[in-house]
This record gives sequence, C-alpha cells and structure tokens, in this order.
Amino acid sequence: MSRFGPALVFAGWIILTAVNIGLALAVSFSGAV
Repeated sequence: MSRFGPALVFAGWIILTAVNIGLALAVSFSGAV
C-alpha cells in the first residue's frame, strides 16, 4: 500500500495545480471581458 502513497500525492498535487491554473485563467479571462 505504501507503493501507492507517493502516486496519490503526486496525482493530488497535479490536480491542485491544474485547478489553481484553471482558476487563474478564469479570473484573468473574466477580468479581461
């Protein structure tokens, strides 16, 4: 089970990063419009 630990952390980090980038793009887009 310890084998999937780092994988879950890595996947979670990627998801959080994607969400943050998406929010930043949405805010900048709505601000531009």
